[in-house]
Amino acid sequence: MARPALKVTQGRVLRSEFTKFRSLRSTVYTLLTAVVLMIGIGALFSAVTASQYHTFSAADRASFNPVTTSLSGVMFAVVAFGVLGVLVTSGEYSTGMIRSSLTAVPRRPPVLWGKLAVFAGVIFPVSLIASFISFFLGQAVLNSHHIGVSVSAPDALRSVVGAAPYITVAGMIGVALGALFRNSEGDNS
Repeated sequence: MARPALKVTQGRVLRSEFTKFRSLRSTVYTLLTAVVLMIGIGALFSAVTASQYHTFSAADRASFNPVTTSLSGVMFAVVAFGVLGVLVTSGEYSTGMIRSSLTAVPRRPPVLWGKLAVFAGVIFPVSLIASFISFFLGQAVLNSHHIGVSVSAPDALRSVVGAAPYITVAGMIGVALGALFRNSEGDNS
């Protein structure tokens, strides 16, 4: 007796996209690199600032923002997460695996929506956790020189939590660009 053909559903597309996302080493390594950049650079900027704070002028001390200092790694992580977004889509085109995806799901929008949903579903919590780690690590370093703040300081929690959607949207733009250009090498194939 023949088994009935499975129907294409968005849930199955999501499961497929998540399997592809977690099984590629390049995505895992790029994700780890982005997290390390975010946390490491924030800690480095905090350490350098803490050690040099005594040399700051009165104007520099007045404009000093410990929250921004501990979240300095976000600037660099956005680039890495954007690259990850491009890799998620363009990697399939450069290896030819997109043929399999589009054979199983002949219409492109469900595949693109699946990629975006999986990307956002992974990146948002990872970047939120990395943002909190970066903040608390940076503040621990700054507190060693009595210039740190708590998460309840004005705008601190908003900045820490706001870093995650900022990074997620930047990475989703990378996914969209990867879909538009379709190849990470930049050729027109």
